[in-house]
Amino acid sequence: MQEEISQDFLVKLAREYGLTSLEEEAFVETFSSEITDQVIIKNLNISLSAYKARMGNVYVKFSFREGGRGKKERLRYFLQEQYHRENPNHPSRLSDIDTDAFVNELNERLREKIRNECSTMRVLDMTSPLELSSIFTEINVLEQVSRHRRLRIDDLLRDFQAKNDGNSLDRFGLNRRIVKKISGIDYVQQQEKLLVIGKPGAGKTTFLKHIAIQCSERKLFPDHLPIFVVLKDFAEKNGSPSLLEYLIQDHDSWKVHGYEIEYLLKERRVLLLLDGLDEVRIEDLHRVNQQIQSFTENFHGNRFILTCRVAAQEYVFEQFTEVEVADFNEQQIQEFANHWFTHKQTPDKAARFLEKLQRNPRIQELATNPLLLTLLCLVFEEEADFPDSRAELYEEGINTLLRRWDASRNIERGQLYQELSVARKVGMLSHIALQAFEQSAIFFRKQTLADYIANYIVNLPGKRNRKLLPYEMERQGEIVLKSIEAQHGLFVERAYGIYSFSHLSFQEYFAAKAIASEYELERLQTVFEQVRNKQWNEVFLLAVNTGLFHSKNGLEGI
Repeated sequence: MQEEISQDFLVKLAREYGLTSLEEEAFVETFSSEITDQVIIKNLNISLSAYKARMGNVYVKFSFREGGRGKKERLRYFLQEQYHRENPNHPSRLSDIDTDAFVNELNERLREKIRNECSTMRVLDMTSPLELSSIFTEINVLEQVSRHRRLRIDDLLRDFQAKNDGNSLDRFGLNRRIVKKISGIDYVQQQEKLLVIGKPGAGKTTFLKHIAIQCSERKLFPDHLPIFVVLKDFAEKNGSPSLLEYLIQDHDSWKVHGYEIEYLLKERRVLLLLDGLDEVRIEDLHRVNQQIQSFTENFHGNRFILTCRVAAQEYVFEQFTEVEVADFNEQQIQEFANHWFTHKQTPDKAARFLEKLQRNPRIQELATNPLLLTLLCLVFEEEADFPDSRAELYEEGINTLLRRWDASRNIERGQLYQELSVARKVGMLSHIALQAFEQSAIFFRKQTLADYIANYIVNLPGKRNRKLLPYEMERQGEIVLKSIEAQHGLFVERAYGIYSFSHLSFQEYFAAKAIASEYELERLQTVFEQVRNKQWNEVFLLAVNTGLFHSKNGLEGI
């Protein structure tokens, strides 16, 4: 019978791994040639139970404790590959592996790992994690990313005016300009390499976890092994390993060997889910980008999905198709609410929740963002109602985006505008919102918005005498604009170079904050000249009816 691996090599390995003489004898007899167990026990002159006991110890010493009946073939493959590395002229056994069976066997071993990483979610004030499957709502994606659309402000204004009846779920009217929406799951199945971008709280991580679970349960890409990677963890791993080294290290405690990961990658049987490129520290970003680029090129043919916030950084992944997570529509809001309250064992609340949203389109507008929809559900859960004051709800939503969301996930953002406190950020946004309302503007060119920001910053106490050249002010304004968009999602690029507040409700609220904190009578008189202007109705209601005028500086509670 043809010798597969030399006995001398097997003896050397047996002694390296600390096998006893009896274990070594069984080990060498088993793997030096392809023979049946019956022939082996006859050659060794031992019983079948004695042979199994010896080989059981062999598997333990080679760290092949898991895998059931597949252990023998996996160890044989491992030995062949080790022998092939030392003896390149010896043929590899890659062609002999039943790859489908191997993928399924490895998937079974890693099912618990994927469940630990991906089956639950916990955000904001949740007292305990929720099963993802109990509340997951399918997302849609936009094939044409908003910031790539070549539109003018006049185009966006026409859509806004056509739908600005106060009762529209999308008061910006942007759905008219969306060329095509498609189910996220359907789109994933069409693309080998996909970059999913979205605003903060748009549901990118939840979507990626859902895909991992579906693949693990053989409902999606059943011939692939799902691997979920939090890029922040990879970036901060001691020793700065390569992405391949990290995957091998991350699976070591689950008794998955490096050669097994490499084999499936070479066979194009891995679904690699890379979550949160925007969460990577600036000092690690170049290395991580290079690793993703080289890894996806070296192991082309596998499936890759990468998530990142809109505007988080300047990235170039030429081989990736880029799509944007769409806002929730009315049907998705209903589905999420029904799932949420059914899971909480209060299904009757779902109908009341949705009825209250229908009555208040400004709050319903916030529900198009899954994170803010989760906040609304949490608020409604307590009192079976929304607060009497919409300002309280807006304040909590803004606080969620400005402070709590990243803090809840232990994310530290870069130095881009660290010097601005939350109160200063609110002051700046309020200043911009009021100026915009005075000019009847809800859409801004990038340069105009960057100028507003830069002028506010240079006039802050302690900076008023600071001289900046025009190009320095422009650059500073653009950096802060990108930071607000990426970190908080309070500004959104609606088309190429054209921005607005993420929700018109937030612009109205910030303008009300600016009015409430204004002490100069002349300035207030100018503002009150707009009292008959319908566009200002909500601003004045927020400023007067909610008692904002009674706050000392308009910043309490933020």
